[in-house]
Amino acid sequence: MLAGFRAGAQGQIDFSGIASGGNPPYHYKLATFGGFPPIGLILAPNGVLSGIPKTSGRSREFRVCAVDLSGNQTCVWVQLDIAAATPTPTPTPTPTPSSSSVYANWSCGSSSQCATIMGAAQGTTGKFCAIADCNAWGNKFIPGGYSCSTTSGPGLQRISVGINGQCNVSGVDF
Repeated sequence: MLAGFRAGAQGQIDFSGIASGGNPPYHYKLATFGGFPPIGLILAPNGVLSGIPKTSGRSREFRVCAVDLSGNQTCVWVQLDIAAATPTPTPTPTPTPSSSSVYANWSCGSSSQCATIMGAAQGTTGKFCAIADCNAWGNKFIPGGYSCSTTSGPGLQRISVGINGQCNVSGVDF
């Protein structure tokens, strides 16, 4: 019994080794009344069985023959099992901005350095698709002077989006 094929996947088996002696070159064919390979597989004249089988789970028997230049042939019985298809993994969706975007709200209090950096004593920057990006932004620009929230902060609104027109992303937009 041969294996090597999986339903829905390209496969190949070379039968050219069944020929010896006689009057070469050889060509290969399926024997008359000898069964046939699973649907989707083709035996080429060079002895290569290839293709993409359509179904799995059922063993198929057929005969492959090598024919020499004088018309003499030798045949072998082949039993071929097709394995079940490998499941296709489901891709992980990319997050998109929504009404639940996260904003970094800051309040500088009496710190003139924070107000200078941000351009105002309090406000909002955003939007971020993930809380981790909001935290990364705050840690980079004003450690300890911000909070992340799903609502924009009071005062001067400095809401912006990333360079791609979407959410700000750590390592991409800042």
